[in-house]
Amino acid sequence: MKKYFSVFVICALLLLSLSNALAQSHKPSIGIMVTNVKPDYARFIGLENDEGAYVQNMLKNSPAEKAGLKVGDVILEVNKIRIQTPQDFIRIIKEHKIEEPLELYIARGENQRFYVAVRLVEIAKLPQVEIAKPIKPITFNFGEDILDVDANSFNLEVLKSEKPVLVYFYAKWCPPCKKLVPLINEIAKENKEDFKVVALDVQKNEAIAKEYGIGGLIPSTILFSNGKEVEKIIVISDKKQIEALFSKYKEFASSEKAEVFASLGKEQGIRNIAFVKDSDNYIVSQNWGETINVWDYKNGRLINNYLSALSAISPDGKYIVLTNANRVSVRIIDVLTDRERIIQLSHFVESVAISSEGRFFASFGREKDGSYTLKIQNLQNNNANNLSFQNIQSFSIEKPIVIFSHDNKYLVLSEVNKTYIYDTEKMDLLGTLNHPYESFRTLRFTPDSRYIFAVGGKSHLFDLKTLTDSPVEPSIIGFFSDSLIIPKRGNIFELIDAQTKEKIREFKGHIGPVTIATISKDGKLILSGSSDGTVRLWDEKTGKEIAQFIAFTDGEWIILTPEGYYSSSLNGHKHVNVRLTQSAYTIEQFYDVFYRPDIVSSKLKGEDISGLVTLTIDEAIKNPPPIVEITSLPAGTDKPEVRVCYQVKSTGGGIGEVRIFHNGKLIHSDGFYREVSKISSSKNLASLSGKEIYEQIRGIKITEKERRSPIKSSPKGDIFEECRLIDAVAGENEISIAAFNSQNTVQSLIKTKSFKANIISEEPHLYILCIGINKYKDKKINLKFAAKDALDMVKKLKTQSATIYNPAHIHAEALVDEKATKTNIISKINEIAQKIKPVDSFIFFVAGHGVLLENQYYMLTHGFNGDFNERDLINSNEIIEMSKQIKSLSQFFIFDTCHAGGVDYIVGGLYDARMSVLAKKMGLHIYASASSFEQALDGYKDNGLFTYTLLDGLNNKREADINKDKKISIKELGGYSKKKTIEISQKLGHTQTPFIINFGMDRWVYNLEW
Repeated sequence: MKKYFSVFVICALLLLSLSNALAQSHKPSIGIMVTNVKPDYARFIGLENDEGAYVQNMLKNSPAEKAGLKVGDVILEVNKIRIQTPQDFIRIIKEHKIEEPLELYIARGENQRFYVAVRLVEIAKLPQVEIAKPIKPITFNFGEDILDVDANSFNLEVLKSEKPVLVYFYAKWCPPCKKLVPLINEIAKENKEDFKVVALDVQKNEAIAKEYGIGGLIPSTILFSNGKEVEKIIVISDKKQIEALFSKYKEFASSEKAEVFASLGKEQGIRNIAFVKDSDNYIVSQNWGETINVWDYKNGRLINNYLSALSAISPDGKYIVLTNANRVSVRIIDVLTDRERIIQLSHFVESVAISSEGRFFASFGREKDGSYTLKIQNLQNNNANNLSFQNIQSFSIEKPIVIFSHDNKYLVLSEVNKTYIYDTEKMDLLGTLNHPYESFRTLRFTPDSRYIFAVGGKSHLFDLKTLTDSPVEPSIIGFFSDSLIIPKRGNIFELIDAQTKEKIREFKGHIGPVTIATISKDGKLILSGSSDGTVRLWDEKTGKEIAQFIAFTDGEWIILTPEGYYSSSLNGHKHVNVRLTQSAYTIEQFYDVFYRPDIVSSKLKGEDISGLVTLTIDEAIKNPPPIVEITSLPAGTDKPEVRVCYQVKSTGGGIGEVRIFHNGKLIHSDGFYREVSKISSSKNLASLSGKEIYEQIRGIKITEKERRSPIKSSPKGDIFEECRLIDAVAGENEISIAAFNSQNTVQSLIKTKSFKANIISEEPHLYILCIGINKYKDKKINLKFAAKDALDMVKKLKTQSATIYNPAHIHAEALVDEKATKTNIISKINEIAQKIKPVDSFIFFVAGHGVLLENQYYMLTHGFNGDFNERDLINSNEIIEMSKQIKSLSQFFIFDTCHAGGVDYIVGGLYDARMSVLAKKMGLHIYASASSFEQALDGYKDNGLFTYTLLDGLNNKREADINKDKKISIKELGGYSKKKTIEISQKLGHTQTPFIINFGMDRWVYNLEW
């Protein structure tokens, strides 16, 4: 079976082979470099498979060039001998004599298949070649304290060692690896009482190196303890790094500190990053594997993940371009709206670029006739230009690069020997930069678009006005108006003054070389990318890390703060470890301590997180959570119901409440949230001013855990097993189960399995229940417009929903004033619960009085007489029960009452941020007219203020259509209403800020009329 390597690696190996050949002047050659045939290129030129040797580069005036070979040709045969790999070609060349003629069978483009005669010459006679001096073999003299381990001894010497083990990863061909050998010998000798040091050759032990994420970036080290990886340094540069690693280990061994860390090294290094222009939340990153990730860095989640054969990010971060698998078409995507445009191309793409604001697109590639073309298209007027290059015959392992300037004025194409600068409007050649025998691996414009920074054999700063090259720092990874960012030894980087070169700030945290950095528009944040695979966000003023963002090659992701709190994808937990004393553990036992998306989001927004920490690692160790396993769930079903069985095992902390979720929606929990204590206030509502209410809650910390109440749950022993029937929805279904310890203080890792329901998808129904109360038994608190709010809302929702739903499937009802008793409201909810199905949608609207007292939000019903009595109040716990009872996976709650934002405290307990990664088909949306500390206005143009803005947003409001798809979604309606409520309330001299929770999948509310 054919074995593939990355293009970079195979080219590097061939170049090394050539270097050795050049040292032997009598070896035969025809003056070309070959590599594997890419499967996509093989398809492009019509080959049946990807066998052969691809001509990567060629020396000018070489025998190959004189014979008519071109870069991009595929050698299929030599003297009638089939060529399957580049190694076959090299072997045959070595077996033949100087001046011996060869007959090559060539594939060029789609239709050309022909023979070429070429004669071998001595390497010494090739033009442009200097015969290298004989290269002495690199020898590694490890000291007596260092054992050189292999696959047979690694398990015994490293994984089963009683001592902590430092593994030094090296390769015989690596000069920096040899240079550090004396240092490693010294470290081993000085620390042999406490640590064992071993060496491992990555070429001889490729499987081990790959398993632990050590690729071509060497020399590197990993510290193992009790068979687990606890520390890693990718590309070690000095002794201080290892001394710091040992000191940290000793510190942890003698303390009760804990550290959460991600398994790094297996993911791709970072090539490009950007803050997305016109967004306060988004950043975008591109890795070496051409994958682009879009992150909502303030809310702590990965928005989109784009795989591509080739990709590029616009200078402003707003647009990305992706090639298809065959590299003959591209997708151009607006990062903010996710709208895309597809462009078909005639050539096989080698490099792509997209300009700021998505105005221009460019690609460089090989046509089917063998020629190269540079294409540029103005995406606003669709004007296109093509430039043809017939003789791209350069000798380099670097591919051509195409980039746009920040101001959209220039397009640059760089290949070996030359870099071309074009005007983007007319495609006039403005100038050529010469750099003989040099190609660039890095090419960037400075922010003012005047200079080009290039890194190849050396570093260059080209002035576009004078077309001159200026001396520059060996490596600059970030340019700003008055400062630069440069990488330093030890995987740190510095912000320096552009004029004086004095250090402004140091940033330390990456475990691999830092490759790129940029700064936010306001200058407060710095974003960096590294070959360790992480993107990190830093505080510019302090130099402290805020969080790291990691997208793994298996599709999972993690966002991790220095404090150890993280958010992640559904299975991202498998990449998270916890370090305690001398050992590393999986996250499972400590999931509830550290998996805190709420804390991550608060940290990213710059908020104080100290008040959010409600569970300690000591609690998780003392009363650990149980382990959950889903024991039975069919992979598929053609029935409307499916049976799920699960087992919960105690790990020492007992078993408490068990929760079951369907597509992210809570459908079962055997406990419920009770009030912490009975309401102690003796005052009735009429005598409680807003100030008094605020004062009662002002001392309460707004934290998820503190607002959770003790949970009643049935005793379950040490093993609990149960089966339940689940209503399926057509297509994919996910069942997730979590359990608590017996004290209901520490939650287990959520376990998830999926099944596919091959059932007919029913046409959805919409159920609308609107509550509006002007008249209370306590007449002193009567309102003017709440009842009208409910009647107006039910009418408008019913009318507009008919643009989405079958009118016969819309069931709308309003309960106002005397009909809006607690008994009637609960009865109506129960009635809907008997009819509604998971595929249906539910909207619940309330206009009236609400209050937040002692950890609870209360909605007052018609029967309220001034006393706090359970029979006339619906609290936030009961709202949770409503949501559980309603089977719909799409639920929309609207509370136009005072302090309605308080409902979040309890709702957040069941539908917390942890479940958001499961909510793929489920949407829970809660809109509260005022935050938990505010009162809502009753009276603006004959409606409550928030209801007025909602009705306005429902009134064919094109302004609310953010993504311009001619539909208004729940999120768009909420965003519009919130904005308008704030604007109007400020004009009225009142502060009212609606509180919006959008959890899971968005839904359309109505179609716009045009």
